[in-house]
Amino acid sequence: MDDNQIIDLLLAAEVLDERESVIRQRLLHQERVDILEAVQQHGAGAVAQLTKGDQVIYDRDTEAIAGPDEEFLDWAIFRSPPGASAEDLIYDGPETVLLLAMDHSYPGRAVIGSYSPFKDRAAYQTPEGSLANDQVLYGYRFSATMQLRNALHVLEQHGRLERVDRPSLPAASGQDWQGGWIAKTHAIAPELETPDGQMASEIGPIEVDGGDYLRFMLLVRRIMACALSDTDKANLIYRSASFQGEGGHSFDRFIDFHGGADALLRKLHRQPG
Repeated sequence: MDDNQIIDLLLAAEVLDERESVIRQRLLHQERVDILEAVQQHGAGAVAQLTKGDQVIYDRDTEAIAGPDEEFLDWAIFRSPPGASAEDLIYDGPETVLLLAMDHSYPGRAVIGSYSPFKDRAAYQTPEGSLANDQVLYGYRFSATMQLRNALHVLEQHGRLERVDRPSLPAASGQDWQGGWIAKTHAIAPELETPDGQMASEIGPIEVDGGDYLRFMLLVRRIMACALSDTDKANLIYRSASFQGEGGHSFDRFIDFHGGADALLRKLHRQPG
């Protein structure tokens, strides 16, 4: 199989979540607010055409709606009742870090990207407890321990933002070593924040958002958790050595760190779900 066929298999097995071209079409919270306000103030005719990610997602002349936000656009433009406001919007996006098939892959070399939904998800939340009136704290961010032995459902929550006083560990992991919550201030608006800085991992310092090592761990852990045969899973683990993350790191270096593909497979068979 070539890289495109492998990507299609990984998408079908839900190891990868989406292609980059799809995720780039997703509307952010503030964009939804602006669309709804325009319709409420000036009627459906106020919206002539909407584009996102270089794709037309709504066209008034043809009444064509496309992209991952079709349901919201149909409601906001055609069915939202008078007086509808931002408080009526609910978050309906992904709840975990997504792995993406990058559409600008290098020839013969698949590139794996990622999308973290948590900043946009937090924009829908109303602060609770003492955070409701706190002028300093925005909320708390979950930081997963960057080790292959960490549970998949914990790694998938790295970067999660919660606007409550004492958030619990994701998916009730019950293991303090798997990660913890870090206070996040209002100093930098969430939508403007960049993943600068570094954090510790079993392979040494990596980007604070997990970078390519998190993408690698999510990829191989999801391969082992998907509904494919053991032979197919092993073949995909071997083939993942030819992939690289959007940060530019080849996944073969991470496989080598774990002692090669055979040693990595033995480790993965011992890991919790």
